[in-house]
Amino acid sequence: MDVQLFSDCYTEVESKDLFVVRATQELWSKWMQENTGDTRVFLRIFHPDGQGSFIVALGDPIQGIAENRIYMPSWMLNSNRLEGSGESVVVEAFESDSLPKATRIVLRPIESSFFDADFLPILEKVFSRMGVLQQGKQILVPIEELGGIMAELFVGKTEPEMEVYLDGDDIPLEFEQAMDYRPVALPPRAATPPLVPVEQFMELPPMVPTTQAGFVPFQGSGYRLGTG
Repeated sequence: MDVQLFSDCYTEVESKDLFVVRATQELWSKWMQENTGDTRVFLRIFHPDGQGSFIVALGDPIQGIAENRIYMPSWMLNSNRLEGSGESVVVEAFESDSLPKATRIVLRPIESSFFDADFLPILEKVFSRMGVLQQGKQILVPIEELGGIMAELFVGKTEPEMEVYLDGDDIPLEFEQAMDYRPVALPPRAATPPLVPVEQFMELPPMVPTTQAGFVPFQGSGYRLGTG
């Protein structure tokens, strides 16, 4: 289905939820009726240049707009190289139960400051809103305790497939070193001076056996064989 894609800033009231895409009421009702299960509804958006697609969660509807439009947070637009100025995109709606549940996720922060925060509760909240992760994509995570910065994370690996559903908080997370990590450079060790032979410091006199001229009487104790 062809729809117009806009940045969320074009709405009268911008969404406070950074992890969902909103649709006009007519579109929202259509997609919700087509997907009548108890699970969440996601949108697969095909890139206009034909280079792949990405998945986002469907949020609340927007009232008062008749056109077929969806509104996306700016970070999602930037992450997927889109302008959000009304370009036409193809969108397919589907339910979350068509995706496998995540069994392993490997994340790599862009900046190491991410590890300075208590990030696990933050990620649990973010993942519950996103609902889906795709291998090879980049996501933004707001970190309030670090001054409200938006931490960038690269999704390095997802299992069992490259697109997974985030169901609950019991998901094994792994982290790689941040991209800005630099190993500490150790100072160069001082060169060890070569060992100098002792003979260069002190010349020893030659060892000459001492002999005594003439007869030398035996002065020790003697033992007789067989007598103990």
